[in-house]
Amino acid sequence: MSMSLHDFIQQQIEMIQGFDSSNNQNIQEVVRKTIKHYQLKSFEELEESSNGTLIYLYIHSMAEENILNRVVTLSTNMNSDMSVEAVYEGKVIRQY
Repeated sequence: MSMSLHDFIQQQIEMIQGFDSSNNQNIQEVVRKTIKHYQLKSFEELEESSNGTLIYLYIHSMAEENILNRVVTLSTNMNSDMSVEAVYEGKVIRQY
């Protein structure tokens, strides 16, 4: 029997020690695990700069963006004001 998205997110949150639903890095970790588990075509890319490491999220399709936005909502205790765009601080590239 497959696990629902909600159950998967709850399981991932429990696995992250000291998970904080207001910490973007914690939410990004859940997004990464979701992309890997569900074999999505979206991906992250790291860029080194003088200001440190920047994380960009490349989104493959509108469907995947909707899934990832749902992941963010579930990870932030149903805070519908948060989006994948907010979690990645605007560093989102849509490839559709």
